[in-house]
Amino acid sequence: MSTVMDETATDLPVRDVGLMRGGLMPTVPDTLRDVKTWKKHHVTKTKADPQRLFRFPREHLEDLCLRLQEENSVLKQHTGTQEQRLRRMSTRLMRLRQARHGSSGVKERDMEETIQELEARVAMLESQKSVLQNKLSLAKQHIMDLGGRTPYKYSKEGGVRRAAQTAPARYGPSLEDTRAEMERFRCSVTEQVRAAELELTAKALRDTLREKEREIDDTVRDMRKKQADRHRITIRENVDQIRLQKQLSDKSTTLRVTQEKFNDLQEAYEIQLEDTQRSLTESQGALLVKVEELTEQLKQERQRALELEGQLSTTSLSLHTVDKLQEQISDLEGERDLIKENYDTLLDNTLSVQSHPDGMVGQHREVNQRREERGENIDSKDIQRLEEMLREERGERSRLELEKEKLRREKEILEERREREREFSGSRDEDEHLEHKVLQYREQISVLQDKLDSVTMVFDMSVEDLSDTLLQIKAFRMQQESRAGLEFLWADGKEDDSPRELANIQAVHAETVLELQKTRNLLLLEHRIGKDLQEELKTVNQKMGNEREEMRRRLTEKNKLLSKKALQINALQAQLKELAYSPRNFKRTVPLQYTWPAGHQELVEPIDEDLSHSPMMPGESLLEIHLKAATFTPAGLRTLGSVCGEDIVTFCTYTLLDFEVHSTPLVSGCQPEYGFTSRYALTARDLGRLGGQGSSVRVELHQGLGGVRFVTHGSGQMSLMGAIKRRGECVGGRVNITDSEGAFVGVVDFWVRLFDPAGPDRASDRRTAPQRSPGLVSLGWQDDGHQELYDYGGGIPNELVVVLDRCVGLNSRWPGLLPDAYLTYRFYDLPPHVSQTVCSSAEPVFSDTTSYPLAVSADVLLTSGMMVWK
Repeated sequence: MSTVMDETATDLPVRDVGLMRGGLMPTVPDTLRDVKTWKKHHVTKTKADPQRLFRFPREHLEDLCLRLQEENSVLKQHTGTQEQRLRRMSTRLMRLRQARHGSSGVKERDMEETIQELEARVAMLESQKSVLQNKLSLAKQHIMDLGGRTPYKYSKEGGVRRAAQTAPARYGPSLEDTRAEMERFRCSVTEQVRAAELELTAKALRDTLREKEREIDDTVRDMRKKQADRHRITIRENVDQIRLQKQLSDKSTTLRVTQEKFNDLQEAYEIQLEDTQRSLTESQGALLVKVEELTEQLKQERQRALELEGQLSTTSLSLHTVDKLQEQISDLEGERDLIKENYDTLLDNTLSVQSHPDGMVGQHREVNQRREERGENIDSKDIQRLEEMLREERGERSRLELEKEKLRREKEILEERREREREFSGSRDEDEHLEHKVLQYREQISVLQDKLDSVTMVFDMSVEDLSDTLLQIKAFRMQQESRAGLEFLWADGKEDDSPRELANIQAVHAETVLELQKTRNLLLLEHRIGKDLQEELKTVNQKMGNEREEMRRRLTEKNKLLSKKALQINALQAQLKELAYSPRNFKRTVPLQYTWPAGHQELVEPIDEDLSHSPMMPGESLLEIHLKAATFTPAGLRTLGSVCGEDIVTFCTYTLLDFEVHSTPLVSGCQPEYGFTSRYALTARDLGRLGGQGSSVRVELHQGLGGVRFVTHGSGQMSLMGAIKRRGECVGGRVNITDSEGAFVGVVDFWVRLFDPAGPDRASDRRTAPQRSPGLVSLGWQDDGHQELYDYGGGIPNELVVVLDRCVGLNSRWPGLLPDAYLTYRFYDLPPHVSQTVCSSAEPVFSDTTSYPLAVSADVLLTSGMMVWK
């Protein structure tokens, strides 16, 4: 017996969840095995219990089908939007990867914004993922509840019911209901199959979403790592910059301190020099006065000496005459004695002949009287004349003795003055000044001495011999005169010798001659000493002048070096500011009022102030090679010194592949510091060729000999393997320099750095030079933006003429060489202008004239200037 039941008796309670956030029904991920088992179980149950199909209400199944369709469409739309976002993110990440490493400012800000957006999107996707997982779990639970629930259990009494179905019209409506339920069941089964398919697609979408999330996490992680690396690099660069600034400040302070010390020393030296010059002038004046006094005294003493010599010669002659008179007196006395004897004999004879006759006696008396009268007359006259001569000689002798006493006194005075002069010359400073000022007096003496020497050379006699001969001549003349006056006494008289007086006079004469000779020797010695002191003073003055010139030269060189260092520091600071604040957004702007003639339009090219930041061809890598300094071994120094005994001047050369040869500047010293950097733009082919050649560069060491002459002392291989392996890092090293015989000459320090290849994103705005020259900056640029002539002033533009005339007072780095000079300047952002080179000239004349057509505008011209380099 079958029971009649209501239509809603078999309805199950269903939770109306509706649409969640995002318009999706909550679902839970499930495996395909669970879905298949559920389908199989459901199908078997349906076959076993066909009447169960009629238990689901049609509205419920239709509502479920519509919800699943709507969820499927929303899920497809959401997956499409997520895939588009993922594509955008992947393309942006690829662009960021291929971007250049040198940019840091705007690029880092874009990366940070992109990372923040990606993090927000990841958080949103995670929230949507959790919502979808909840919805999927609820839907799965609901489907399983629908498949497992039945209002009654399966009964085996189907046959009776089956027989009851053969009833005629009574059971017609129930069959129609059963068919409708069957159709509903079929629809529900199809909807369930569609739901299973939708679940599979949702699972596939979830897998793809997980993969995309993993990729996004990996990209975000890589980006964070790269950003951290960039931050580390920037921090390291900032630390190096701070260290360099600190070193620069320390060196500048030490330089200022040394300069102040040098200025103080210079001022003290100048003050001391002025004091010494003032004291020298004062002492020179005093010495001149003293020398004049001494010259006057010497002249007086010379006059006195000459007078004394004349008196001495006269006294010697008078002594000779006195001796002769004494001899005559002695002769006369002898004659008188003879006369007395004759008189006595005659008196005896007269007394004896008294006995003779008176006539004879008278005659004899007359004769004797006559003889006596004659003898008495002769004797009285001679005696009177001789007495007068004796008186004169005695007076002359007394006068000579007085003069002799005066000479002795004057001699004693001269000796005292000499002793005073010796004591006065005891002090060193006064002696130097006096001897320096006595030089004029010594020169006069030397002139007189030269005259005397010329006389002695003419007569071939010494000074002493000449004076002796003169004295002998004078004495001989006096003797002849005295003999001529006393000839009448020589016939009868004898010479009376007075050896004592003659010996005394000769001794006095010898002492006078010795004193005069000592005086002459002393004057000669003083002249020699003064001459030596004058030469020494000249040498000292020359040394002082040389030292003064050397000090001035060093000061000028230091000032030049300081000015060069200041210019280098200013240039480095300007480059540092450009690199720190606008390394990527630096754009050259040409003022719009400039115009270029049609003939020079092809030469207009940009200048790259820094090649490391200048745009290159896509795929090109920048290679930097820097030679720091060189250190030589003792054997190498001996070799370098044997070639050139003066300062050692060295330089290095090297060549990379088929590029031109690069040379460091000439540096002097035993430890030269070159500080030379070369830059090469290398393609992938160049890098392959470099690797095939062993990744090394040949470096040669040369010694300059002046001009264009040099000597090569050795070579070595500089390895680039470290720079190729570690891109973007400065890899340092040393090159061992050996000569042709294998002897070790020295070591050259260097560092190399190879940047990553340039990306294609900068290819649109790159500017290429006409020739690839590594490390050299071209003097122009080529840009399509300057094809038109700018003329915004209206009508014919003005013309600015720049004239470079000449330079004065140029000097080269090496003494003795003349510089090769040229001038260059840059007018605003126009290409730089270079004048002709004038070779070997310290005052070159250029006469260079350049004209610039300008529009009628003075907005920029009134507020700018122009620098000229030589």
